Amino acid sequence: MKAVFTNALTSARYLPAVALLTLALWLLDSQKACSQTVYVTPEGAGERTGVDWANALPGEQLQPQLAASTAGSVFRLAGGIYKPTTTSDRLVSFTIPAGVSVFGGYMGIGANPDTRVNFSQARQPSSTTLSGDIDSDNQLNSTNANNVVVFKNAGTVNSFSPTRLDGVVITGVPGSKCYYLSGNYS
Repeated sequence: MKAVFTNALTSARYLPAVALLTLALWLLDSQKACSQTVYVTPEGAGERTGVDWANALPGEQLQPQLAASTAGSVFRLAGGIYKPTTTSDRLVSFTIPAGVSVFGGYMGIGANPDTRVNFSQARQPSSTTLSGDIDSDNQLNSTNANNVVVFKNAGTVNSFSPTRLDGVVITGVPGSKCYYLSGNYS
C-alpha cells in the first residue's frame, strides 16, 4: 500500500496538486510563525520582552512595537493607562496595522494574569485606557495627541487575522473629533 501511495504522489499528473498543497501548507505555517502574542503592562516586568506576563513589555514601548507588528500578532494589555509617546509630539498615535488584534482589560498580574473582564456582563468600562493626554495635565486641550488610535490598512481583507481593538477606553483627544472608518475589521 505504501508503494502505491508513494507512486501516486510522484506521478507526473499529481505533481501540480502536490506542489500546490505543499505551498498552501507552507504559507499557513509561515503565517503562524510571523504572528505572536505580546503581553504589555504599564510598567513592564522581568526582562520586558513581552513574551509572557512575567516579562511584560512596558507601556512606553507599546506604540513602536504595535506599529512594527505583522498580521496575526495579538497584543494583550493589562489594566492601566497607555500613551502613544513620552514626548510632546502630538502627531504620534497608536498605529494598528491590518490583521493585528489589541485586547485590553487583562489583570496582567497575580495567579491568573489572563483573567479578563467580561464586558458584556460587567456593564463597566475597561480598566485599560489608551490616552492622548501626553502632557499628563488631565485636560482636553491643544497639547494632547491629535489622534490616539489610527488603523493602518484595516480595510484589507484578511480572513486569517482580522484587525481588532477590543476592551479599551480611548480618551484624551481634544475637541469633538469623530472619524468614520470603513473596511472589514472588528
